[in-house]
Amino acid sequence: MAKLQELEMLSMEEIQRLQELTPLNKQAEALMDTLGGKGRWYLQGLQTCIENSRSSIYLRIRHHDPLVKKHLDSVKYDQHPLLAQLDSLLLIEGLTDAQLQEHDIVQLELGQGGRGTPKRLPLEKLLTPLSRVSLPPRITLTVGVAGAGKSTLVRLFVEKWARGELCTNIPSLLTLNLWELNIFDRLSVEKLIRIACPSCSVPTPNSLLILDGLDELRAPLDFSDSIASTDPQKELPPECLITNILRGNLLPDVFVWVTSRPGAAAMIPGGLVDRMTEISGLESSEIKQHMDQLLHDTNGLADRICGHLEGHRSLNALCSIPTLCHIIGVSLGFASHAYDSTCLSLPMTLSTIFSWYLKAQFTYLDGIEQPSSARRTVGNLGKLAFQGLLRRRTVFYESDLKSCGIETPILPGSLCSRLLLPQNSPSCPAFCFSHLLVQEFLAAVHYYSAAKRAIFDLFAEGGVSWPKLGFLNHYKGATQRVLQTEGAQLSIFLRFLSGFLSLQVVRILAGCLPNKEEPSSHRGQVMDYLQSLLSASKTISCGMVNLMCCLHEMGHTDVICMVEEALKTGTLSRKLSPLNCCALAFLLRASRSCAEETNLSQCLNYNLVQNFLPQLQYCTNLRYVLKGKL
Repeated sequence: MAKLQELEMLSMEEIQRLQELTPLNKQAEALMDTLGGKGRWYLQGLQTCIENSRSSIYLRIRHHDPLVKKHLDSVKYDQHPLLAQLDSLLLIEGLTDAQLQEHDIVQLELGQGGRGTPKRLPLEKLLTPLSRVSLPPRITLTVGVAGAGKSTLVRLFVEKWARGELCTNIPSLLTLNLWELNIFDRLSVEKLIRIACPSCSVPTPNSLLILDGLDELRAPLDFSDSIASTDPQKELPPECLITNILRGNLLPDVFVWVTSRPGAAAMIPGGLVDRMTEISGLESSEIKQHMDQLLHDTNGLADRICGHLEGHRSLNALCSIPTLCHIIGVSLGFASHAYDSTCLSLPMTLSTIFSWYLKAQFTYLDGIEQPSSARRTVGNLGKLAFQGLLRRRTVFYESDLKSCGIETPILPGSLCSRLLLPQNSPSCPAFCFSHLLVQEFLAAVHYYSAAKRAIFDLFAEGGVSWPKLGFLNHYKGATQRVLQTEGAQLSIFLRFLSGFLSLQVVRILAGCLPNKEEPSSHRGQVMDYLQSLLSASKTISCGMVNLMCCLHEMGHTDVICMVEEALKTGTLSRKLSPLNCCALAFLLRASRSCAEETNLSQCLNYNLVQNFLPQLQYCTNLRYVLKGKL
């Protein structure tokens, strides 16, 4: 009822009248009658509230409570247009090198290179044998980058199963968000089942246990050093409990479906996974459909934005993810209306896009929160985001928020409520940023501001470190950390940090940051530092290409433009220094025209091809040209 009051679907007087009723079933019946008397929209709003609860609670309320079922059966189940891509999954045989090593966004930029055309598997066949002689998969793994729709897919599956539209042979279904286990030091499998479904202590054989969000489990899985146990009452650390379930030591008669980002999924030995699938991204037509609905435009703005995205390969790849498609659409739409669109080109970098997105959130406050309070919120959220980045955490609890100066409950409609979303769970209130990139952008805001006055390494997080003074030294430290083997997950954070040295980003964020920011005097020094690293590189690795992306985020495009012009005129072969090779690799990733139309056989010799191999393995359109050359 409190949630319905926040949505202005119930008044305080109505709530007081309902709370006076006893017993509880009369109160619930009166609630349903009250909403039903107001019309279909209010019942639809109630269904939305219920669907946003944990899946097991939703199942019990929506499909097993006759009181609710009587009212909601008349409400049509409307599937959001962006759910269309979840009707089928890609059947894959394993993870690519990029999925094992690179940041989610870099994976999107590189695309499906290095892998053939995967077969599509309808959602209703996710858990069925693929032939008459094969067995159903006991362990099914579905991977997808942040924001791809893994949790949405689980909810869609739960809804369709409850309606009898798929997997009717499964007698019961248990769902669990794995971040809920982070509050436990140890627990038994019996307790885990009760968390998933309080009314169930022992699952029926051939039931389905859905473990959603393996990447949100605080400790990574370690199959080489995990305690083996077959005792359902023995308490184990959460990660050990999951490894024993996947091995079949616990719940051997239960089917298990795991969803995860690729990096965490790689911790599961391939021999344990019977079926691996991947969520496919939005097609161009679906992106266009979403932009039309989001912008409500009659002046061709949606067409202009879609044309802009088509010309920028990496941005278009990001839009294949529903959450990012929405963020980019909001940003580009707001930017085009903020100024005369004929005088201002649309944003092309991640930093400018997310700066416009933050700026847009300020315009929606509309008296709910004062600008000065909202700016302080940006600072507090930045601190929380950076701490999460250091600890590889994307889910936060009330204690985490309070340690960063964020008060709970969060005021509805405030800036904090727009950027930090609640995760529904009866066991532990939790929060996460609206997308991983929002967290990384705000973390870069914090680092950019803190690095100007910090005297120790900010990555040491209070630990002992050598003194480090000045923004430039802190920037160099962040860059070296990203270039390390395990630092690839910070690559987009470094791009955002570099973007704050752009004059355009400083202008966009005026009035949005906790401290008044002036154009940085370090821009030239950072540019020289990055170019010196690129000039000394011997292999065109993803790390080196990311440094070129950092230069692009800063607005320094001289080298990129020169290489692009040399490609067009056929004079690039005489200019392929290590720096220019990195610029070429950037263009192959970011520019659709360069990736599809460039004849590299005119400028690459055998030695250069060897240096380019880490990048060319993803450019399938270019392989043929090189095959003839070699």
